[in-house]
Amino acid sequence: FVFRSGGPVSGMRVLLVAAALGAAQDGTQGLPSWVSGKAKDLWGELDKVIMAESGKGLFDPEACEIRVSLLKELTGHGEREAPLLRTNVLNEMGYCDLLSGNIGVAAKRFDSAIGEMNAPSEESLMQNMQTAPIVLMKQAAAALKGHKVGEAAVALRRSRTIYEREFKKFVKMVAKQNNIPDEQVPQIMGQLQKTNKMAVTLIGLLQASDKTLETIEKSIWGGDKPR
Repeated sequence: FVFRSGGPVSGMRVLLVAAALGAAQDGTQGLPSWVSGKAKDLWGELDKVIMAESGKGLFDPEACEIRVSLLKELTGHGEREAPLLRTNVLNEMGYCDLLSGNIGVAAKRFDSAIGEMNAPSEESLMQNMQTAPIVLMKQAAAALKGHKVGEAAVALRRSRTIYEREFKKFVKMVAKQNNIPDEQVPQIMGQLQKTNKMAVTLIGLLQASDKTLETIEKSIWGGDKPR
């Protein structure tokens, strides 16, 4: 049984553009024609890592290394979809750096992701649930860099709330498309979390938020400051 998931979840197009563009499990089908063969191969490798049965996860070190190479392949392109693709990669690279403790680099990644969107202001991005999480993550990383753990926790929780809301909407959409009654949704969660790229991406973002919040709590109660 293969879950149908239609198009991307409304409101998460920027954050999940790779999942939206890559209709195939290898993530390459549906990518713009200008994307190089090497970039498509890297996207395929990235999907194999994050969708592996071993459950390596969205921000496994191997996946993070692949994103570094992928960004290099996307840099310099001015095609219409290019900024959106780079935004997605930079956002995920920001999480990679945040989870590895490279707070300053993470803040720069999120800032670069915002810059790719060419918005008039960060305030305007905060008004849109498509883009608000990236701004919130930049704020969280900047606050952590300045050892303002309380501010960082608030921004992280706000971002996580958006991801959680979108995940619930996504699961509801999948259930409706596959004619699954509400009472049976819990029974399909295990398979959905292993086989659906959109679900894996949202879960990965939620888990990364939880892990960072846990680190913040330990730093508060343990007296250690994040690097």
